[in-house]
Amino acid sequence: GDLTAGKPPADYPGWPVGIVAPWKDGQERNNLFRLWLYESSLATSGIDYRRWQRGGQDVGGQYAHHIIDPRTGAPVTNGLVSVSVIAPTCALADGMATAVMVMGPQRGLAWLEGQQRFVVNHVAQQQR
Repeated sequence: GDLTAGKPPADYPGWPVGIVAPWKDGQERNNLFRLWLYESSLATSGIDYRRWQRGGQDVGGQYAHHIIDPRTGAPVTNGLVSVSVIAPTCALADGMATAVMVMGPQRGLAWLEGQQRFVVNHVAQQQR
């Protein structure tokens, strides 16, 4: 999801935002963490919501999803489940989060560290 926050109400350090933990199939998901967002934007890109079983059946536990690697034309399979980025604008945060999802954990996070004014959180997939 994506959101932009302006100045918060008086006596608040920002707008309260919860980042929901991924992969809680059929159950209520808890917050991975909460933060205060102040005059900035937050975007999360991930494979945990828009996903489906290939061909309508489970093929070796593999799901297809909507984040496509332009180098292969196939859904990314690099171990990342979600990436959240805080940036000055929502368009920038969304683009950065999706780019890191495609690049993968090592290359994507190293690239993002070279950028300025960004905060990032990522969730890597574990064997299920």
